[in-house]
Amino acid sequence: MKKERRPLRLPEIKAGEWKGEIFGGSTVHLGHVIQDSPPKRSVEFSYITNPTGFAAVGSNFTWPGVLTIVAPAHLMKKSSNAGQLYKVKKLPSLMLSLEVERDQFSDILRALENKRLKNFYFSLEAELDDAWPVRAWGLTYEIG
Repeated sequence: MKKERRPLRLPEIKAGEWKGEIFGGSTVHLGHVIQDSPPKRSVEFSYITNPTGFAAVGSNFTWPGVLTIVAPAHLMKKSSNAGQLYKVKKLPSLMLSLEVERDQFSDILRALENKRLKNFYFSLEAELDDAWPVRAWGLTYEIG
């Protein structure tokens, strides 16, 4: 007798408290580009990508995904959110993008280099335009 396969049902992404774990293998991206819009502008970019697992607090399901930590370029408009969570189309995974200031970016980079950064948490607001705005986030690591 052949077993019937049921389609995989992923949990809904809901506003509220979430937690995450960085699995290692972080990658730092630094660069510079000249934008052709009048007037021409020189814009730098700095961001870190991390393989990550995400779970709503109290859930048994962990979403695989990527955590991106972005230090906005000086020309970027200030966002009204601390970041955004996106559901990847066609894959059961998530992407969390957090915005940080330059000083925070340097602190986070140093913690990643020393392999001390593992856990983080964040709070989501209700879905808006296919993304969940991040209301607050935090990273934790040990010193010493």
